[in-house]
Amino acid sequence: MSRIEKHDMPLQDMDPYLQSWSEPESGLAFWWGQLERGKPEHLLVLPLYEESDNILTCLASLERSARFAGIRPLIILVVNNREKDPDSVRLDNQRTLKLLWNLISAPCLCPEPFRGFCGSLDWAELLVVDRSSKGHEFPEKQGVGLARKIGGDLACTLFRHGFTSAAYARTTDADALFPEDYFKDPGIHGGAGQAAAYIFPFVHRAPQGSCPEQKDAVDLYHRYLCDYTRGLREAGSPYAFATIGSAICFSLYHYALVRGFPARMAGEDFYFLNKLRKTGEIRELSSAPLILQGRLSSRVPFGTGQGIRQIMDCFRMGQPWKHYPDHAFIQLRYWLRALDCYCEHEDPERFFSDYNHLVANGSRRSQDILVHLKMEPFLRSLPRRAPRVSVRKQQMMVCFDAFRTMKFIHYVS
Repeated sequence: MSRIEKHDMPLQDMDPYLQSWSEPESGLAFWWGQLERGKPEHLLVLPLYEESDNILTCLASLERSARFAGIRPLIILVVNNREKDPDSVRLDNQRTLKLLWNLISAPCLCPEPFRGFCGSLDWAELLVVDRSSKGHEFPEKQGVGLARKIGGDLACTLFRHGFTSAAYARTTDADALFPEDYFKDPGIHGGAGQAAAYIFPFVHRAPQGSCPEQKDAVDLYHRYLCDYTRGLREAGSPYAFATIGSAICFSLYHYALVRGFPARMAGEDFYFLNKLRKTGEIRELSSAPLILQGRLSSRVPFGTGQGIRQIMDCFRMGQPWKHYPDHAFIQLRYWLRALDCYCEHEDPERFFSDYNHLVANGSRRSQDILVHLKMEPFLRSLPRRAPRVSVRKQQMMVCFDAFRTMKFIHYVS
């Protein structure tokens, strides 16, 4: 499938978000529409923070995928830093902006009060948002989440007002390399019954020239991510999917329903997908994997770069790196089973006894878990608020979400 099917949901449902919660840059969609550059069938949001060494390689990889698919995407690039970031970051971002300006033909400057430009490549259209130059930097404590949100809001507005036929947008990062079929949309549908998002397969690889310890740390970190998702899947969790910002393709309709990406410095992918799952399915694709650099980085307080660094620190100190034990996911399976039974029987005491009977001796007791997760008031009021079993199960899934699932795994590990 070379393009996404026509979206058949009520587009006016997107208006409350776009009118009240979207970023100002979403207004660039109307400027873009006036330029009459065609209606792109594929949209890609690409945050750029200190990526001058990677951006050309990233674009070359995207070009190969676009030409293989026979499509011409619109790539929204958000070059960003914060006011108090080191001068080296700002200088690197200015190099990135210059590289992009020189790369495109007939660049056109964005109208005031925005900074940025757009232009054409042989194989794509580029729309560059400059949130790096003086006076346009991000606020403190905001980062890649805000960059993805700016791009997502712009994509959402393009779709809502008919400037694109794409019902989905991809988001990735500049350290990714893409398979040939990245733009082929295997299994992605925009009609009734659509998924809220799709996750591309991915692998982490250490950058060229990495030391053996970093290569081992990258392999271990990747295995940890895969084991966590597999453990959730085997436990029967509805939140059993990877949360990697480089590998997401999201429905623009559902994006508006959940008010887009959280404007965070890190973890925006996890919290975004957590919100999306409450509105629809998150499906994993079976295409060839993206290749993600397992690079050391301190640009965000947690995530891939920090995880790899922590593993390497354990290597240096001769300590094992702790990851989630198998018994935590076994307990999660019992916990989910007990929650499901509670929804059917409406008996809190039976819930407590069922779970406590299922888990092994010495495990956390259900009462302690409910207190830790702050779920007991919800549990006891659920039958009164939701008399139907199907509604209770849906509300339980929303309450015991990806965040509480992660807290559960931490608590019982």
